[in-house]
Order: sequence, then structure tokens, then C-alpha cells
Amino acid sequence: MIINQASIREAFSAFNTVFNKAFSETEAQYTKIAMEVPSDTRDETYAWLGAVPSMREWIGDRQIKNLAAYGYTIHNKDFELTVSVPRNDVEDDRIGVFKPMFQDLAYSARLHPDKLVFGLLPKAFTELCFDGKPFISDNHAPGYEGKKAKAQSNKGTAQLTPGSYEAARTQMLTLVNDEGEPLRIVPDLLVVQQHSKPLQGASCRYPY
Repeated sequence: MIINQASIREAFSAFNTVFNKAFSETEAQYTKIAMEVPSDTRDETYAWLGAVPSMREWIGDRQIKNLAAYGYTIHNKDFELTVSVPRNDVEDDRIGVFKPMFQDLAYSARLHPDKLVFGLLPKAFTELCFDGKPFISDNHAPGYEGKKAKAQSNKGTAQLTPGSYEAARTQMLTLVNDEGEPLRIVPDLLVVQQHSKPLQGASCRYPY
């Protein structure tokens, strides 16, 4: 049996409308703790540059500063979610009954980055970042040798209390870059993971 092409186009149009509306109205949370960078290739090598030196009074010749770069390659992955609509429902113009399903598809697609990003937080104490140390570590070394900054910590081991939160916030305010200049971090987000045991640490937008 051949389905009328107009019916198929109408179904696609209806499904797209429902999906796009639900997708645009769903608010994702991952952008609060992660930076989004577009990618058009199979993998991307991102370069972290050492701190840009502070301005100085121009006396004599220019002092050219070399920037330290870190190489960090991320391999992209493909994700998909496919559903089918019975032929009889298309032929009988019963497209409306599938509206909740396509809304759920939109919710799933929009919130998938949340699942990926927040799923990485429990691994932050073991997975290595660009400097070869765990993302949350008590020994993040300066960007390169000969700079003023000493090894720094963005890790806490105290159980979360108002006092430990304030201590972590104060510690963040003391972090400096590899030129010894303050990073000027303003803590404005607390992420708490429910767990049967005390958290190993808590962080609020640490820069590693």
C-alpha cells in the first residue's frame, strides 16, 4: 500500500513543530558549569594559553612574553534516538496522539548535555585534565617553570557545612594564574551531589 506523500509531509511538519517547540522551551543547566565550544571535525585539539602578562609602563624596548600552551584533544561522539510511527496512524491522520512522545524526544535531546556534563563531576577526583592532574586536585602546578605561582589546590575534604563552604569560597578567591596574578574568580554556584557517604570535596567553578 502506498501512503499519500502529502500525508507524510504533513506528519513530518507536525512532528517538527512539536519537537522544536518543546526543545526551545526546555532549559538546560550544563552551561552553568561548562563552556560550550562549536566543533565541525571528528576531533578537536584545544589550546590553553598561559596567563597573559599584566600591563606595564612602556620604558625602553618591548618585552615580548611567550605564552605557554597546553594541548588537549577531545574526540567527538555521535548520539541518536530514533522512534517509529505506525503506518496506519499516518494513514488515519492520528498524528496528534504522538505529540507527547515527540515532546519527550525533545526533552531527552535538550537535556542530554546535562546528563553528560554532570555525569563527569563524580569523576573529577580521578580523571586527568590538561595539566596531567585530576580536575579537582590539591597539587595543580604552575603553567610552566620559572613563574611566580606555586602549586595550588582546588580540592576540599571537609564535610559540607556553612564553615567549610566559606573556607572553600575564600580559597577560590586566593587562586592565581601562572604569572602570580589573581584569577578574580567570583564564586556564584554551589553544586552538591547526593551520596551515601560524605562528599570527597565540593567546588564552585574552580578554574581547572
